[in-house]
Amino acid sequence: MRGFLYLFVCLTNLAQAEISINNEQLSINSGLYNIAQNLGQTVGNNLFHIFDRFSLEQGETAQFSGDNSIQNIISRVVGGKASVINGTIQSTIPNADFYLLNPWIKTNCEVKSASSVFCS
Repeated sequence: MRGFLYLFVCLTNLAQAEISINNEQLSINSGLYNIAQNLGQTVGNNLFHIFDRFSLEQGETAQFSGDNSIQNIISRVVGGKASVINGTIQSTIPNADFYLLNPWIKTNCEVKSASSVFCS
């Protein structure tokens, strides 16, 4: 019985929605995580984000925004916990390619981008 309870707790923790940068959880407003340019680092026409955790529940959206000069949004997840992405990932930056690098991911998400999308 203890093994079952432990497994249930682990699976429950995997499914919690959370996006955090520098061990600080981003706030969610009406199902929307606003991931603005100032939360990352801009180098030339590239916008870089490093997340500790990146998980979305169904009905939630992670929206990346920034200057129109951005050509690539490059995001990686380094926190060591699996990401469960059942929501929507979108960008409001016209023509920016979107890259999400995540070594532990389970997804059933929708990605909205005016340009290319790469997830690994």
